[in-house]
Amino acid sequence: MNVQSISLATPQHNSQPTFNGYVDKPVVKLVRGLTQMGMDRVVNEANLSCQKVDIRKLHDVRTMGEAVLAKFNHFVENLHPKTTLTFDKSRTQLVVKNKELGTDVGFAFYKDVTGNTGRLEADYRRIDAYAPGLVGLSGENLKEFNNLADTLVKAPHKEEIDEYLYKNFTQKIEKQANNSSFFAGLKTKRNGKKADKLAPEFGQPTGWLNKLLEIRNNAIQKKEEAKRLAKEQKKLKKVNMKIAKEV
Repeated sequence: MNVQSISLATPQHNSQPTFNGYVDKPVVKLVRGLTQMGMDRVVNEANLSCQKVDIRKLHDVRTMGEAVLAKFNHFVENLHPKTTLTFDKSRTQLVVKNKELGTDVGFAFYKDVTGNTGRLEADYRRIDAYAPGLVGLSGENLKEFNNLADTLVKAPHKEEIDEYLYKNFTQKIEKQANNSSFFAGLKTKRNGKKADKLAPEFGQPTGWLNKLLEIRNNAIQKKEEAKRLAKEQKKLKKVNMKIAKEV
């Protein structure tokens, strides 16, 4: 699917209400776990070198862990209340997900070592920020999460992420509306009502129910037309075969 990537520094509209998203509990648990692993490493290194543990190093690790969570919370505070910083289905990547819409957007898996803006191609559905993978993590990865938090907390116009999540949802239900089956019709009506109900919360226009029903009606008409043409072709084939036999 060809979807435009999000530039966190570019505003899309100013009608978005202020909500309060949240950091999902598993992410909080992960950051706290990395913090504890980092502190354990400081203690283990002191023990291996037969030296007294450096309290300042312990304090620095703990402070970084607390700062990561604080910055993550600041990042999501302007998002829809059902939008959360969480894990994807495989629990191997961080994503920003809206649980009301059921859509998410991930992060760009690259490190900006060239000093460029890190803008992404249009085919990617990613936020322009590097996020570490969640496999094989250790206390050393806490710095990577802190770098991500720094990027996110400084990015203005974060509410356009909610706009993207909503548009991703409407793209999905438009495709579903092209199904002409009976049960798909019921789902189309539910999707249209849901989209219209949630549209004001995401600063988007309504009218989705009528639009989806129109898409569905067009799909039904195309299917009926295809059936009619197939029937005519079958009839014509029989006529031609009969003519061929008489020649």
